[in-house]
Amino acid sequence: MENGNGEIGGLLNRYFTDQCDAAEVAQAKAWMNDPQNEEELEVHLKLIWASLPGDVPEDDFDAERLLDRIHHKINLSESGRHSVFELEKPRPWLGYLYRVAAILVIPLVLFNLYHYWNESAKVEQWQEISNAPGVINKFKLSDGTLVWLNSNSKIKFPTQFSGDERRVEIEGEAYFEVQHDDALPFRVNAGGVLVEDIGTKFNISAYPDEKVVETCLLEGKVSVEAKDKPGTKKILEVNQKAIYQTASGRMTVVKAKADDIAAWIENKLVLRDTRLDEAARMLSRRYNVDIVLKNKELAEYTCTATLRSENLKQVLALLKLATPINYTITEQQKKEGNEFTRAKVEISLSNKK
Repeated sequence: MENGNGEIGGLLNRYFTDQCDAAEVAQAKAWMNDPQNEEELEVHLKLIWASLPGDVPEDDFDAERLLDRIHHKINLSESGRHSVFELEKPRPWLGYLYRVAAILVIPLVLFNLYHYWNESAKVEQWQEISNAPGVINKFKLSDGTLVWLNSNSKIKFPTQFSGDERRVEIEGEAYFEVQHDDALPFRVNAGGVLVEDIGTKFNISAYPDEKVVETCLLEGKVSVEAKDKPGTKKILEVNQKAIYQTASGRMTVVKAKADDIAAWIENKLVLRDTRLDEAARMLSRRYNVDIVLKNKELAEYTCTATLRSENLKQVLALLKLATPINYTITEQQKKEGNEFTRAKVEISLSNKK
C-alpha cells in the first residue's frame, strides 16, 4: 500500500464509517499496527476527532477522556441499562468512538504485556558459562563488572540484574573487578560461602572436588561468610585470604600474596615456597592431568617458580632439577565411543641419596 497521506486518510475514514471491503479492512489494520506509523496514526486520529459531527464536545484530543466515554457506553450497553443520554437521538459518531477506542486500547494492552514479560525476563533469565579444562575466559556482566573464569569452572548470572542486589553463582575459580554500587550490593555464592563486595577486586576458588573455599582480596574490601553458619562473617583487607573448611564450617583469615593467587588471569601460575602436594593440585588443574604423589614424604617438599607458556613435560623436567624426584607419564587412553581417559603423572622420590 502506498504511503500517501491522502490515500491513508481516505482509507481510515472509510474504515471508521464501515465503508471498507474485507481487503481494505485488512490493509487498514496492518497499517495501524505498524509501529513506524505511530506518529502519523495519531495525526489522523486527531483529524478524525476534529471532523466528528457538531454535537461532539470541542475539547482538545484527549485519549484518556475518550476511553472513559467509550467504556461508559460499553458498560451501559452490556448491562442492558439506559441513561437519559442514550434515549436521545443516536449519535452518528458513536461508531467512530468504538473504532478509535479499539485503536487506542489494543496498543496500550500490547505495550503493558510487552513491558510485563520484558521485566519478567530480566528477573528470571539466567546465563551459564562453563570453561573446559585449560581454558580461561574473560567477559563483562551487564553492570560493567569484569569477570575472569578459570579452567574447569562455571558461573551463572542474570542477563540483566534486577531487584535489590546483584547475585552470581560460581563453581571453580573466578576473579572479579566489581563496579561498586552501595545501593545494589554484588554478591557471589560459591560452595556454601557468600562473598559481598565493598568496592572490590577479589578472587574466589570454590572447586566442588576440594574441601575448602578460598577468597582472596586484591583491592577494596569484601565480607565473607558461610551461608548457613551465623557468626562466621569476616571482613577482608588487601592481601588477606579467607579459608572456609566445608566439612567443619570453620572460617579462618590468613595473609596471602594476592597478586600471586590471581596471576592465572594473565595465564601465569606462581609457586612461591609452595608445598609439592599443593603444587600438584594446581598443575593438575592447569594441564588437565591426574598427578599422584607416590611417597608421603613428597608432600613436605616445596617449590618456587613462575610458569607461563611451559608445557607439562617442561614443568616436570624443571621440577626434577629442583627436587629429588622421578616421574612417569601415562598418556590418554581412548575409551568406548569418542571419550578419552585423562593423562596421568606419577611422581616418586628418586633413589639418589
